[in-house]
Amino acid sequence: MRILEEFWYGNIEPTEYDTSSDKEYKKLVELICRNEEKLRATITDDQKELFEKYTDCVREYQTITDCLIFQNGFKVGAKIMFCYSPCSMKKHYVMCSAQRIRALHFSFLTPIQSTDQLDQP
Repeated sequence: MRILEEFWYGNIEPTEYDTSSDKEYKKLVELICRNEEKLRATITDDQKELFEKYTDCVREYQTITDCLIFQNGFKVGAKIMFCYSPCSMKKHYVMCSAQRIRALHFSFLTPIQSTDQLDQP
């Protein structure tokens, strides 16, 4: 359980990922930056303020989405481990039946709660 200990003490950051070798990711980031610079050069100060509010909302949305995806991925992983773990009542490994898998399918998803932050900058 060393990985759980490392995670507990903050030595593992689940949201960090290495993008240095992903050429598609790099190209997309460059395109986003280039287009944002072009857009900012052509809009008024009022439009820039509105655009800032928009980008702040998008960043907040992405943060919430990333968190939900992480939580759901963790739940799915835990359920997979549970399905294929040794049964405490038997000496052999228990495989989930098709019915059990269907019962687990998407049961981990929770509805996204509405927030009052949507109108805030």
